[in-house]
Amino acid sequence: MILTCAPDGAIISVNRAIETRLGRSREAVLGQPWYQLTAPAWRQQAQGQFQQWVDGQKQPQMFEIELIASNGRLVPFEAWTNRVPDEQGEALEIRMILRDISARREVEQALKASELRYRNLFEHANDAMATCGLDGALLSVNRAFEKLFGYPREDLIGQSYLLLATPASLPQWQDRLRRVLKGERPSRLWETEALHKSGRLMFVEFRSGYMYDRAGKPVGFEGTVRDITARKLEEQALREAKEAAEEANRAKSQFLANMSHELRTPLNAIIGYSEMLQEEAEDRDQTHYVTDLQKIRTAARHLLALINGILDLSKIEAGRMELHVEAFDVMAMIEDVVATIHPLMEQSTNTLTVTCAPTSVRCGPMPPKCGRACSIYSAMPASLPSWARLFWRPPACVVNRPNGFTFASQITVLA
Repeated sequence: MILTCAPDGAIISVNRAIETRLGRSREAVLGQPWYQLTAPAWRQQAQGQFQQWVDGQKQPQMFEIELIASNGRLVPFEAWTNRVPDEQGEALEIRMILRDISARREVEQALKASELRYRNLFEHANDAMATCGLDGALLSVNRAFEKLFGYPREDLIGQSYLLLATPASLPQWQDRLRRVLKGERPSRLWETEALHKSGRLMFVEFRSGYMYDRAGKPVGFEGTVRDITARKLEEQALREAKEAAEEANRAKSQFLANMSHELRTPLNAIIGYSEMLQEEAEDRDQTHYVTDLQKIRTAARHLLALINGILDLSKIEAGRMELHVEAFDVMAMIEDVVATIHPLMEQSTNTLTVTCAPTSVRCGPMPPKCGRACSIYSAMPASLPSWARLFWRPPACVVNRPNGFTFASQITVLA
C-alpha cells in the first residue's frame, strides 16, 4: 500500500490496496490526517515521528506500525518512509510504502507460544535436561539438572559439561566430545559415572541428540540425564549375591561328594558282610536268620540309594544326569518297601495293609501284621523301565510318614 502525505499529515494520495488491506475507500481517507489510521497506542508516536521527518530532524526509516481497518481490526504493517523536499529543501511531501505483515506476525506469535511451551516443559520436566554447544559448553539447564548435580545455574552456564565427569569416566566423556566435533553421531543412550558438587559418586544415564539450525546444520546437542545410582547398586548387589550363591553351591557339592564317599564305604561293607552272613546262614539251614539278614541288606541298599540320590541331585544341577533303561520287578519293589518299613511299624504297634487291584499277577507273602498279599492293578505291568526305580523312595516315605505320627493305627496303601 502506497501513501503520500502533505507536510501537515493530510493524505494526498493512496492506491487501491487500502481497500483490500483496510476495507476503506480512497475517497474516504483523502484529506484526512494519516495518523488517524493508526491504532491509539501508536498515534502519539506516529505524530511525533512524522513531524521530525518534515523538519528534517530525523531521517525517514523502516518501522512497524498498526493501522485500524474499517471493522476495527488492527492490521500490522511494515513501513518505509521517504521525505521529498522542494527547491528550498523544505518538505514537500512524505511518501510511505506499507506492507501487510499479518501473516508474519501470526508466525512469530506461534513461534513465541511454541517457545514458551517448550521453555515451560524444559523448566518443569522431572528429568534433568540441558543444551550444549558443539564444543561441550552448557547453554541452558533446567531446575532438575541443578538439583541432580547440586550446582546453581549460573555456575554451569558457559562451563564444559566435562566438569561433571569423574576421573575414571573423563576419557569416555572426552571421546564422545571429540567424535561430536568430528561430525560423528555417537549413540544417543549411554551410561556413565558422574560427580555431584559435593563429590558424591553418581551413576547417570544420558539420552542426547543434535540441535539443528534452519539449514539443517548441527549447532549443538540437547539431552536428558537420569540418576540410575539405585539401579546400579541393586545390580551390583545381585551380582554379588549370585557369586555368593554359586560359591555356596560349589561348597555344598564338594561337601556332599566328600560325605557321600565317607558314607558309602561303610555301607558297602555292611551290604557285603550281610550277604556273606546270609549265604552262610542258608548253608547251615538257619532260616530264622535269613529274613533278618535280608532286611539288613535291603535297608543298607536303601540308604545307599539315598546317598546316590544326593550325588544324582548334584549331577542334575550340573546337567550331567544320565539314565540307563532296564526292566525291573515291580512287585519286588513293593515287597522291599514293606519289608523295610515293617520293623518301624511294629515299634509303633501300627498295622499296614497294602491293597492292590485284582489281576493274575500275585504279590509274594507279606510279613506278619502287614495285611494279606493282594493282587496288582491289571494295567500295571510286572516290570517297568529303570527310571521307575526313582519310585522306590516315595512309597517308603509315604508309608513311613504316617507311621511316625500314629500309634496302634491302621495304615492302608493302595497300589
